Amino acid sequence: MIQGASLFTHIAPFSAILLRLGAGGKLRNAWNVGFPTLDTGHRTRIASLRLKQIRDKVMEMRRLDRRRLMKMGAAAGTGLALGHGVAPVGAQANQLTVLTAGRPEPRPPGTYDYGNDMLDIWKFDRDTAITYDIRPLFSIDQVSQAAFDTGAPVYDLLYNSAMIPEFSPHLQEIGSRLPDELVNDLAPAQGVSMSWEGQQYGVMPTLSLMLLFYNKNLFDEKGLTGPPTTWDELKGFAAEFQGPPFPIGMMAPWGAPAGIGGVTSYWMAFLQQAGGVMWDEAGQPAFDDAPGVDALQLMIDLMPSMTGDTLSNIDTTAVAFRMQYDGMAMFMTFPSSWEVMNGGAAPGTEKVIPAVMPKGPENNATVNAVDGWTLASTSQNPDLAMQLLEFYLSPEVQKRQWTDLGWLPARLSSLDDPEIQATTPVAAVLRQQAELPFDSFVTRNYMEITLEIGREIQKALRGEQTASQALSTATEAIRPLLG
Repeated sequence: MIQGASLFTHIAPFSAILLRLGAGGKLRNAWNVGFPTLDTGHRTRIASLRLKQIRDKVMEMRRLDRRRLMKMGAAAGTGLALGHGVAPVGAQANQLTVLTAGRPEPRPPGTYDYGNDMLDIWKFDRDTAITYDIRPLFSIDQVSQAAFDTGAPVYDLLYNSAMIPEFSPHLQEIGSRLPDELVNDLAPAQGVSMSWEGQQYGVMPTLSLMLLFYNKNLFDEKGLTGPPTTWDELKGFAAEFQGPPFPIGMMAPWGAPAGIGGVTSYWMAFLQQAGGVMWDEAGQPAFDDAPGVDALQLMIDLMPSMTGDTLSNIDTTAVAFRMQYDGMAMFMTFPSSWEVMNGGAAPGTEKVIPAVMPKGPENNATVNAVDGWTLASTSQNPDLAMQLLEFYLSPEVQKRQWTDLGWLPARLSSLDDPEIQATTPVAAVLRQQAELPFDSFVTRNYMEITLEIGREIQKALRGEQTASQALSTATEAIRPLLG
């Protein structure tokens, strides 16, 4: 869908990279979701044709004479600035084109009916028209690649979902371009997952960190006070719910081996808490060590307290519903599951309570969803595009992102906003977690790599091999994928 200045332009943000799996555990091309009867060649030709149409339209807009444009848009532009009208695409001196995900993702102002009042002012002040190409999140990667393959200036800003390593040759470094005021108001680790080979190529519009959630009603029944704060407390609290009739201490979608939100992702959180890392300085596996084994052993130790379908469940939303109906005592997941877990309970009446992740031997680290805005290397106006990106992360937009769309902000000052904290206790907890380390260790071939690791983790959780054996096997399995 192309949406321009003349148009008013919750699956979690990690949904695009969670479980793109088909029969037999093989990775499935995400285009199959939209075009199940077309082969790869047809889908590629469709994408190329669509991108050519977009590119031709953008280039046509950029060739228009400014004086003619101002004559075309003078009256409409005045109305637009006041919020009473719309201007045709091409009626401004500057043009920017943005590839974005649509509903229900954390999308920018000017998409559908969200934030048009804010974007109209920004466009008027800069004499700029914005064209949005709105796509389902699952197709963003393919559309981006097709645009890059043209070598032409199709997009200025692109929404990116954990593909910075692959797309970095087509992106501009933005870490050094971000103003200090903004950087100082973001989580200290915000740039880690948005970087590749020492360069930051993206910035996250929403802070989506894995947190611990616990059912206060079930805790009260067992006389447990507050959330577990250490690994030992986590195991001890979970053991209180081993049964009868069946264990409900914890549940997680550990039937999903790959991607952010799958079993590998949970192990990565514990790995960091134990002081470990995934990769050495050369980008090779570094997790077959004491921290890696300790992290996996923690998961093995938790299995007697986990619900019986933990290793077959692949649906985060289904797990969240179980939390709502007292089907488990604890769940580690992302903020987007909050409403489902509490069934829309009014603030202050929730039975599911958020908490920072428990502390391992080293820290309370976690993993994060890795969606962010990137700047195309072919952008013909990168400075103006960066201004638009900064607008997306301005305090006003960040607050409206929560109030209008339900996605918590990335800015720390916005998470501290009393009005936001009054509407959800997740904001204050997320603000605390934001000060701690987080990384999802995104690299090239991420889905394939996490799939191989996840399969070995699942074998260890089923008792088919030790933690050490699982990590040794996984290390060798992923070496060819790292290049």
